[in-house]
Amino acid sequence: MNINPAPDVILSKDDELILIGTAEAEKLFIKSYS
Repeated sequence: MNINPAPDVILSKDDELILIGTAEAEKLFIKSYS
C-alpha cells in the first residue's frame, strides 16, 4: 500500500486508491482519469 504518494509516482492498474473528499470531487477525479 502506498499512502499519499508523490505526484510523480506512476500507479499500476492493480493499485488501489482511497479518495477522501466530496462525492463531486470523486466524480471529477474519475471523469478525469478513467
